[in-house]
Amino acid sequence: MNAVLALEAAEYLFRSTRQQEKWQKALASVKWQGRMEEAAPHVTIDGAHNPG
Repeated sequence: MNAVLALEAAEYLFRSTRQQEKWQKALASVKWQGRMEEAAPHVTIDGAHNPG
């Protein structure tokens, strides 16, 4: 939901669908290690909620 809100804000601010497409591609390429990472077939690890 945060990414969708960010895209909506970018569309409003920049008013350009070309810019929005760039942001969508950028967000689609983001990878956070340990965040919903497939460790093995049918085994997904979400390290985002572990204590520091």
